[in-house]
Amino acid sequence: MSDLIISGINLMLTGMVTVLIFLSILILLINISASLFKEELIDSSKENLAKSPDVNKLRIGHKEIINIIKKRIFNE
Repeated sequence: MSDLIISGINLMLTGMVTVLIFLSILILLINISASLFKEELIDSSKENLAKSPDVNKLRIGHKEIINIIKKRIFNE
């Protein structure tokens, strides 16, 4: 084979291995950070639910809006 083709294949494989290593490290770091901050996220979500207004009222409001949109779309 030509030296140009061999160097092209070598460059391609080097690039693919580099991207594979980079993505593997990225996925590993995301999983590590998710496990580290998991408890903090759960605690903060519980605090936000306690501070937020009544969730049931919001759900009823959302259902009313969805019903109005359905009526407009289907001309009921």
